[in-house]
Formats: sequence, structure tokens, C-alpha cells
Amino acid sequence: MPFFMQCHFCQNKFNLPYTAVETTCPNCHQRFRVDHLDKAFTWEESPPPAVTELEDFELVPKSFSVLAPPVEAPPAPPLPRSVAASAPSATDMPHVKPIPKPASAHPATGMPHVKPIPRPAPPPPPAVEPNYMKPVAKTTPAPRVPQPLPTDFEDDISASNWVSPWGLAAFCFAVLALLLASVVGMRILTIALSAVGLVAVAFGIWASRGDRQIQDWIWLALGGTTSGAVVVLALAKPDVINSRWAIDFSIAPSDPNQQVLVPRDYPRDEGKPLSPEEWVDAATEAIRQDELFVRVDSVQSDRLPDKGDTRYLLVHLRLSNSGQGRSIAFAGFSKNHHVPVLMDDSGHAYPFVEQRRGRKIINGPVVYEVPDAKVVQLLPTRLMDYMLVFAAPPEKVGPLKLEVPASAWGRTGVCKFRCPGYFKAKVNIAKGKP
Repeated sequence: MPFFMQCHFCQNKFNLPYTAVETTCPNCHQRFRVDHLDKAFTWEESPPPAVTELEDFELVPKSFSVLAPPVEAPPAPPLPRSVAASAPSATDMPHVKPIPKPASAHPATGMPHVKPIPRPAPPPPPAVEPNYMKPVAKTTPAPRVPQPLPTDFEDDISASNWVSPWGLAAFCFAVLALLLASVVGMRILTIALSAVGLVAVAFGIWASRGDRQIQDWIWLALGGTTSGAVVVLALAKPDVINSRWAIDFSIAPSDPNQQVLVPRDYPRDEGKPLSPEEWVDAATEAIRQDELFVRVDSVQSDRLPDKGDTRYLLVHLRLSNSGQGRSIAFAGFSKNHHVPVLMDDSGHAYPFVEQRRGRKIINGPVVYEVPDAKVVQLLPTRLMDYMLVFAAPPEKVGPLKLEVPASAWGRTGVCKFRCPGYFKAKVNIAKGKP
């Protein structure tokens, strides 16, 4: 539905769609916003609006005509003094109008009635021809946004002036490597990203060789230090970044025949490797070979219940499985196979008689049974006590040397113990278990 619009500049009237918000006058081509018309709108021709001081228009100058004022007649020359002296009287002047008498006074105010003297009308103003020329509108530029005045201490804080892109890239690679180490858990990704950070630092040093600023030094040092620290930790101390990386590498297979010297109460101690010629102190030390733990608890001279009054040299030997995965087959010792050897410092050997397996009685001592020829499976974290019986010794003995063959449990080599004569070690049951 159209409605009517009147231009604000040239007062031209034209039709306009109802949905229009802004329009352009088809006459003066000025663009303005559409306003609602008031009730005084009409399609009749109206005179152009008067130009006020507030309107910013320039009027085209035009010449105009001004009516000349009326020409006054020259005054009459004065009469001679003789004529003025012989002026005629009133009676001799038939054409002179007599002066009227004053009017009587007003009865209320006492003032006489005075007739006003008419004043001459002022001359008409000069006629000015109206100017109907179209005003020329001045173009007003758009207002500018005020800008703050520059100061002497104003600095440019753009990112390109205080950030080194190469150092920032290296620092971001190092942070991303640490994030992947905690989320993904793949060490190769962490090492690769931190190595890329070091490469970025090297390129940054080369790229800024001509004009290197202080911010370049700071960012390159930060990125290089962070990336280098991540690489070193991932390679040398992986458990610092991720605890699971401590086992994320191949372990060299251990020698199952290697003997390790450990404290007698700590079967799983790291220990120290033994050479074939070394002896261990039976009173304070023990031997671990692969997962089998061997120690001597006592050496004494005593009788056996089933042997009468004959005294024998009895060696109490404890074997235990310190592993967690598999059992160990123990074939035992005999005169024909896996024979242990006992001798003193003078070289005198004591013949081996037999072995007896110990059996723990509840709330009682260990009872040693007569051995048989069957193989015993030593289960993980379990232990067995054996008594090695040797021929009768003399009344007094000095330091003894005991050699136990490792072939009894399927390994090579000999476990060598040095015993301080007769002794009985203090057995800690809690620590002595494998």
C-alpha cells in the first residue's frame, strides 16, 4: 500500500511504498530516512520555505529593484521683512479659516476635550521581489571518530614485536609433547614432538641472525630449554613423565646360571653377582641363582633318632622359590647324583651320607623324614628345609667349606659357603620367607 512523502530538501511530493525505510528524492536526488507525515500534508503547491540561519544552504544571489522615494518640492523663499510687518489683519483675509474655541471641560475629570491630531502614515518599505531559485545544498562530510592524541611514551604492543614465532612454536611443541605423554601414553610421539621443537629453535636462530632482538633470545631460550628437557626425560628418565614408561623398554635376558650374593634375610635384594671362585659367609649371606634362594641356617654335631648313638655332622639347608610365575623342580642330593661336599681348612673332606627333608609340625619343631627318590616341585613363594648328613666329625672343628651343586635344581655351577665351624644363625621367619 503506497503513501505520500515530501522531500526535506526541495519539498517535492511523491508516492512511496509503505515498507520503505530510506528513499531518494526523484527531484533533487537527496537520500533521507522516511518519516511519517503530519496532518497538514496536501498535494497543493506550497511556497518554498524560508531560509533560516540554522539551515546550511547557499542562496544564489539575484538583483532586485527598489522603488525610489517621492521627490519633495523645494521650500518657498521667505517673504521680505517689510511685508511681514505689514501683514493683513484677520478681517482683511477672507480665505483664512478662523481658529476654533477650545472645548468645554469634561464634567468628571475637568480635562478639556482634545481632538487627536492625525499623524502622517510611514512610507511603504521598498518592494523586494521574492527569489524562487532552488537552494544548493552543501555536502556535509561524515563525522570522524575521535582518536587519542599520541604520547611520547606510547609503545607498540603488537604481538609481532614481543613474540618470537620460532621460540613460541618450540614451546608449543614441548607442551603438546607433555600433554600427549599424559593422555595418549606413547613415548615415540613425545620424543618426536619435542625434537621438532628443537629443530624450530635452530631455524629461529638461523632466521634471526641478522636482526635478533631481546625477545628473540628469551623465546628461543624458553622453547629450546623446554623441548630439550622433555627429550632428555623421555629418553633417560621416562618414569618422571609417565610412570608406565619405566617398563616400556626391552630388558636384556638374565643368565639363569648367574649366582648373586644377597643378605640372608632379603631373598629379593638386588645383590651382587658372584664369580665362580668366590665364597660367601654362611652366617650373614646367601646365594640366589635365577629364582632359587639358598642359605645355610646351622652347622652342628648331633645324633639321629634312627642311627643309634653315632654322631653326625648335620648341615641345615633352606631352599626357597623367590619367583612369582613358575615352580622349580628339585631332584635332591644323593651319593650318586648331585653330591654335596664338606671339608675343613686343612682339606679334610667329610663323606656325604644322605639328605632328609624337613616337615613343619604345627606348634612344634621341624621333623626331618627319611628321603625318597622322587622329584619335589618347589612352588612360587614357598620354601623347603633339608638336612645334609655327613660322616662323624672330630670333637672340635674349625671353619668349614660347603659346596652345594646347582644341578639338583637344573642349573650349572656350585654354591660355595664358608661356615665358621659349628654355628646356628638367628632365623627371622618374617624376613626369611621368599
